[in-house]
Amino acid sequence: MRRAASKGQGGASALKKEMLKILDMSEIFDISVMSEIFNKEAPPMSFREKTCWIMMVLLIALGIRYAQSTIALSAMMEGTAPPVLGLMIGLTVLLVIGAVIGHVFIAVTSPAEAGEPEDERDRLVTRAAGNIAGYVLGLGVFTGLWHYIAQGDGNLLFHILVGSLIASQVSEYALSIWYYRKGV
Repeated sequence: MRRAASKGQGGASALKKEMLKILDMSEIFDISVMSEIFNKEAPPMSFREKTCWIMMVLLIALGIRYAQSTIALSAMMEGTAPPVLGLMIGLTVLLVIGAVIGHVFIAVTSPAEAGEPEDERDRLVTRAAGNIAGYVLGLGVFTGLWHYIAQGDGNLLFHILVGSLIASQVSEYALSIWYYRKGV
């Protein structure tokens, strides 16, 4: 009887060991391999990828500022605000100043890359990103025109077109970054 009990305990012990073996995923997921995957450093950014980051961040920030100003002015007027030339000029000047400062900064931090001409990869990335960005612009223009046909609001048409231009450029820079990161 005692022998049967010990055999039963041995069976439970063997079952417990087998369950622990099943639950032990170290054979399946080698921790050293996983740490290599997740701790891998991203490849260094090229000059043109850094340029895309600078321009994308600038356009997003200035696009948000444009939208906030237009929405606030429209709320005060209780209708769609007309285009404000001063706002457009001011944001354009800020964009140019930000782009110059950003490009000078990356040229100073990586002077060897700054003067290099575009290589085949850069042309491929620019072509692929620009192609999709063209669809973004076309969709915005199409939407604005149909809205104008339905509502007849030229001011809103203007703002939709400006938003489409900004969205198109942001998508081009974002796609370029994605293609550079992807390794196209």
